[in-house]
Amino acid sequence: YFGLFGGSGSSSGDWMGNLLSMSADYNSIRSGAYSKLLKAYYAKDSSSSTTKESRADKLRNQIKAEEADKTVAAAKSDADDLKKSAAALTTTGTKSLFKEKDIETKDEETGETVTTRGYDRKAIASAIKNFVKDYNDTIDSGADVDNTRILQKTLSMTQITNSNSKMLSKVGITIEKGNKLKVDEEKLNEADISTLKTLFNGAGSYAD
Repeated sequence: YFGLFGGSGSSSGDWMGNLLSMSADYNSIRSGAYSKLLKAYYAKDSSSSTTKESRADKLRNQIKAEEADKTVAAAKSDADDLKKSAAALTTTGTKSLFKEKDIETKDEETGETVTTRGYDRKAIASAIKNFVKDYNDTIDSGADVDNTRILQKTLSMTQITNSNSKMLSKVGITIEKGNKLKVDEEKLNEADISTLKTLFNGAGSYAD
């Protein structure tokens, strides 16, 4: 007993003290004191875990908000580019791409410069291709945004395009997968200029 409770060199007083201490522990267990201590400990630990979880949720929400801001900014940037592309086509008056002008070309046989009156088809085709690229970029970024207003605007764009699909196909522009536009350059270069004007030039046109 001495070895168990206090070592072989312990006095009878020490032995009695250890026995009384164990008895007190036993009584504490019986009275529920230990149980209360354990509950208090785990309640504190649980509170700490909840705090950690709330901090993690806050961080996730912050990251989500930052990502949302980035997608909105990307959609706005693409939309601004599209507006510029559309403006380049819809402009009327002396700066219009669809205004007849003197076009200088080289005669393939003689090598001489020949001046003719007509439309700068290269400039028109280049502007339309820029418009199509910016349109496709805007469709992509607009669809990525978790914003009802922007999604509605993006949907509206696709609906307007679908309503003009037959006329667009006449100038070599088709609607592909994901509501993207695709240009057939050869067909575009040969397209009727009046059809191109209807689609891309002036107020009320498709580009406008």
